[in-house]
Amino acid sequence: MSVFTTGPWCAMPITTGESSRSQGTGKGIALNSRGAFLSASTVPLSASPSNVTRRARRHALWMRHSSLADLVFLSLALTAHAQSGLPDGPGRAVVERMCTTCHGLNVVTGQRMTKQHWADQVDDMVSRGAVGSDADVRQVVEYLSRNFGKDKPPAGNAEAAAAPESSVSGARSPSAIRTGESEEWRGPKTGVTFERILNANKEPQNWLTYGGTYQSLHYSLLNQVTPENAGNLELKWVFQARWLDPYETTPLVVDGVLYTMQGDDVVALDATTGRLFWIYKYTPVSEARLCCGRISRGLAILGDTLYMAAVDAHLIAIDAKTGHPLWDTTVAQTTSGYTMTVAPLVIKDKVIVGVAGGEYGIRGFIVAYNAHTGREAWRFYTTAGPGDPGRDSWGGDSWKHGGGSVWATGSYDPGTNLTYWGVGNAGPDYNGDVRPGDNLYTSTMVALDADTGKLKWHYQANPHNEFDWDAVQVPLLANMTWHGQPRKVILWADRNGFFYVLDRATGEFLLGKAFVKQNWNVGFDKNGRPIMDPNAKSSTEGTLIFPDNQGGTNWFNPSFSPRTGLFYLNARENYSTIFFKGPQEYEEGDRYDGRGHHPFGFRAVVGDDDDKYTAVRALDPHTGERKWEFKLNTGNSLHTFEGWQTAFGAAGILTTASDLLFTGGREGTFVALDARNGSLLWKATLGGPMIMNPVTYAVHGKQYIAINAGTSLFVFGLR
Repeated sequence: MSVFTTGPWCAMPITTGESSRSQGTGKGIALNSRGAFLSASTVPLSASPSNVTRRARRHALWMRHSSLADLVFLSLALTAHAQSGLPDGPGRAVVERMCTTCHGLNVVTGQRMTKQHWADQVDDMVSRGAVGSDADVRQVVEYLSRNFGKDKPPAGNAEAAAAPESSVSGARSPSAIRTGESEEWRGPKTGVTFERILNANKEPQNWLTYGGTYQSLHYSLLNQVTPENAGNLELKWVFQARWLDPYETTPLVVDGVLYTMQGDDVVALDATTGRLFWIYKYTPVSEARLCCGRISRGLAILGDTLYMAAVDAHLIAIDAKTGHPLWDTTVAQTTSGYTMTVAPLVIKDKVIVGVAGGEYGIRGFIVAYNAHTGREAWRFYTTAGPGDPGRDSWGGDSWKHGGGSVWATGSYDPGTNLTYWGVGNAGPDYNGDVRPGDNLYTSTMVALDADTGKLKWHYQANPHNEFDWDAVQVPLLANMTWHGQPRKVILWADRNGFFYVLDRATGEFLLGKAFVKQNWNVGFDKNGRPIMDPNAKSSTEGTLIFPDNQGGTNWFNPSFSPRTGLFYLNARENYSTIFFKGPQEYEEGDRYDGRGHHPFGFRAVVGDDDDKYTAVRALDPHTGERKWEFKLNTGNSLHTFEGWQTAFGAAGILTTASDLLFTGGREGTFVALDARNGSLLWKATLGGPMIMNPVTYAVHGKQYIAINAGTSLFVFGLR
């Protein structure tokens, strides 16, 4: 891995086996006799060049380039290994290039669909950034339907273990791999109690929950790194994950231990050096239905227990000190299309998660489990059925397969005891004819009683949504002066391109303001209901809509700084989609998105490539007006790490009490900006796209900043 930062030269020794030598102290990448990866690796930074001789400096440079070549070779070997299990035949090479370059092999081979639904899946892949000609697409569909059609048995995985049939069971094996058993385990000195998470601002050296605090502001009180010394940031260590899919996990940091994931596995690392403590290895069932890759966005912790929402819809409790599994609960049946990618949220004695799978016709829900036993405590369905308020917003029985995924983590207000969650779009995504009505509670912000799951209020951003705009974006809870009076509000940037301010006690609509180009909304009524442009609906002929189906922003976390009073987000400007709808019947476990077929493919075709860009934007939350912007990326060009997440994504945003802002983009540049005016203070080129939320923490009084890029976690600190 080659890393370049502004400021003085530095060497980064990387070990690639026991025979490699460098000034680093990490384990490096371990290989077996056949060249396969045995474990992930951590790579600490070497001594400053001021402490080495000229000869040592030349040697370090040689080692740096040699290590880079080794890593490139190993990366290619891993990709080849992942692809080697595909059956021979026409189209295999195209599948390897278009599908398994960024997805693991079992993401492709673990699904069984009809030819028509494989065509829908490939169309969706192209719409999200996969590169290929029309002939390539036809080859891929033919190959996948021939080898992985619905009548074919699952290919199987020698390492896979079947999901338990019971609701709660002992967790699967193999469980955990420990390293350095003879060395002292530096786990949490005391358990992470609910009170600690509730008062997380009193210990800003830790990152105890997905959003940093229950308010999800993604704002830290740490201030050792400042606008004046940010130029002195340097790389401290790297964790190289054994993974090919997008690396979207936001880590937790507890008393000097960093917990993260590599795909389906949970990893505990020394937060100062990256030394590996243990890995909990998990293999989901091969039948898991995956819309967008094998992705996990993070963990939760309570006491000495970590909680993971697995992609095959299992909730798993893990001992934070040993990595041993404690219990495993089946949340939903993955063969019906259910999956989970959300980071759980712990409130009191409950662990709350949401299910994804809207592209497969699920009925979405948010569910809470007892943190100690794994028993279900309450459940809230996101499509209103019989006996639910809002049942009349669904025609016929369309609520049964109405989508409403929940795949980004909510927030919590202890003052009202309400937890707030954004809900995904209705299904089928692009054809609303089969689901007449507003389709509550899809594309909606819901406020639930944290003890019972009862709905207290809701605000629907897009009634009868036909544009794939999940409203799962994280709600930020802020206290501010509104029209001269103190008010507790939710700040929310939706995928539909609008920034909202809502009263978090009542759900009252206070503000709605577009933050990117849009053409679907012509205003709001007095209650905040959007007034649709009459032409803004999916059609068989195709309808041009701004923003595109990936939205004006997406799941990556925004931030609010109480110091500057500004709301920050990564915005996607000038992107559009021509939406086509088509008929589709629901079949359990198959894609169900109502996408129409047309000669040009499901692509954004309007505007020059250079007119489209991603930028950090600072908004005044009182008005929604932009104060400044900093452009991160321009155009639709893909990084070599292919996939729609890298084509359209960006990192979340982190702000600090020293008026710093950290974020990154798909082209591999990690930046520190002045949060007051957007000026660039420092940058590092990390060689891979960033599509997760950066975090900051401190150990022994020293502040660190962590960010994923490509398939590695990079950690920076001051020289």
